[in-house]
Amino acid sequence: MSEEKPLAGRNALVVGGGSGMGAATALALADAGARVAVSGRREDKLQEIAGQASEGAALQGYVADVSDRDSLAALFDWFDSQFGKLDLLVNAAGINIPNRSMEELSPEDWDAVLKINLTGAYDCLRLALDRMRPNKDGLVVMINSVSGKRSNPLGG
Repeated sequence: MSEEKPLAGRNALVVGGGSGMGAATALALADAGARVAVSGRREDKLQEIAGQASEGAALQGYVADVSDRDSLAALFDWFDSQFGKLDLLVNAAGINIPNRSMEELSPEDWDAVLKINLTGAYDCLRLALDRMRPNKDGLVVMINSVSGKRSNPLGG
């Protein structure tokens, strides 16, 4: 008797899936039956994640950088051509800066955090909603730091 896969027939895009929660999410979605595209900045990490997928799981990698709007547009265009309908977006892309107090944080690091953690999240959401609204269907999951909700000395 075959086991029912709850996400069979669904297409998912995991942005920032080369490591951490994004990688774990991509693998879990693929195990649940979704066809998964996982993106990140490093091809070697994406290949590693694809290699960890269960036998028969559908998981493909695509190199993209959330801080580059052209790169994101290319990712979503590629997804459209390879997968068709976008059912689920998980944005797990983000960076952390070790020296993040006002005394230590450089303007360049500040710009990088905003470009990836905020603008990248906005651009992913905008591109996903452009695809989901016509279908009146879809789910978006945005993973971020608890520091976005409340002040924390460890969060800078």
